[in-house]
Amino acid sequence: MTQVSLILWGWALSQYPDILPPDLSIASAAAPAATLRLVLGALALGGLVLLPSLFYLFRVFKGSVRLT
Repeated sequence: MTQVSLILWGWALSQYPDILPPDLSIASAAAPAATLRLVLGALALGGLVLLPSLFYLFRVFKGSVRLT
């Protein structure tokens, strides 16, 4: 966890002066609204597939506690 955090901080610091050019705002750097809506829809559909699958996986492989 620490190593991943340090890698991300190192990347951010190496990009520091030009992470976002001064003449570019966050709103203008974003994808078009239609693309963002499609990505949100894809995430929702993915969640509809993933969440029941994870529930089933954990239900099947849930270990029973045996006290002997």
